[in-house]
Amino acid sequence: MKREIDCGEYIHWISDVLEKRTELLLAKVGLTLSQMMVIESFRHSKDGYQTVQGIQNALHVAQPTASGLVKRMERKGLLKRIDSKDKREKVITLTEEGYAAITNARKGMISTESILLASLSEEESKQFHYLLDKVWNSLDKDNSRKK
Repeated sequence: MKREIDCGEYIHWISDVLEKRTELLLAKVGLTLSQMMVIESFRHSKDGYQTVQGIQNALHVAQPTASGLVKRMERKGLLKRIDSKDKREKVITLTEEGYAAITNARKGMISTESILLASLSEEESKQFHYLLDKVWNSLDKDNSRKK
């Protein structure tokens, strides 16, 4: 008797494959997946700046993890701290090297996404994005209630 595969299993398998492909692509430009996620958080910031707390929230990690990532990325020349009006807040920006890294990494990410969506029509691709967004918002709301 053939067992039907549930959505969670499919999502897990797809996530694993995408994560492995992404890690290989990022390694070519000297980044880890976590570092790419930090850089991506700048794309979603309003003014191009980020704080350690903002990175912590964007990546859903503990403060020491976010601080460690920022320090390692500063040593690599990808990020730099800038003076803030509030000395308790650590304001961070991307360096030129950080912008170059995101440009190179995004090319690889786009190629991975095109492989993911290759078997879908344009309409199916839009529907897929719509459904992913709907599921994500549902999970995000549920997660917010548990805090």
